[in-house]
Amino acid sequence: MLSVEPYQAVFVSYSHEDFRIVRELEKAYTALGLEYLRDVRKLRSGQHWDAALLDMIEKADIFQLCWSSAARTSPFVEREWRHALSKGRPGFIRPTYWEEPMPPPPPELAYIHFAHLEIVGGG
Repeated sequence: MLSVEPYQAVFVSYSHEDFRIVRELEKAYTALGLEYLRDVRKLRSGQHWDAALLDMIEKADIFQLCWSSAARTSPFVEREWRHALSKGRPGFIRPTYWEEPMPPPPPELAYIHFAHLEIVGGG
């Protein structure tokens, strides 16, 4: 019998301006039993945050890119998605967006489907 491992850890890349939406996503993932790797939850005081975040990306099963106008201009989000892309893992990067129209993706990610997230109550 074929056994399929469920996704276990989701790294979320987002702009802190989108905190409220990301927090709601975290609730959903946690309810499904997935580990949600988010900077403010996983980094410890005194930890070198850049290296720690890149390590979390390495360990994740899914790289959840929360795409927005704020994320599009964030150098931190860009560093994270570039690192995830460099892994060359098919299906690893899972972008989602909620703004209409969707902010244009970077050319490097334009071939990936960006799933629309419907925000109930306007976000």
